[in-house]
Amino acid sequence: MEAKVDHGSVQPETTGHRSMRKHIISYVIMMVITIAAFLMVGNNMLSPVAMIVALVIMASILVILQLADFMHLDQKGHLYPAIFIANGIFWGIIFVLVITIWP
Repeated sequence: MEAKVDHGSVQPETTGHRSMRKHIISYVIMMVITIAAFLMVGNNMLSPVAMIVALVIMASILVILQLADFMHLDQKGHLYPAIFIANGIFWGIIFVLVITIWP
């Protein structure tokens, strides 16, 4: 009475490896963007207005990468946290616009 085990149907767990690789790639991209921002500011490569625009774009990319990869908002089942974060971003933008435009 020996149980037969079919080893051909067992598939290796690859989701952990892909997840780790994805985190490492995201981390490297974030480091490159951060170093580029520091170098850009330290060497006065752009005019002040262009510098602010470039830094806001870089910061936005970093926020999106961090939310997607390290907060796992790119996975299923994270609809409500994503809605609350989007709501916070929306009201934050409205607040900044009101403060800067208000006489």
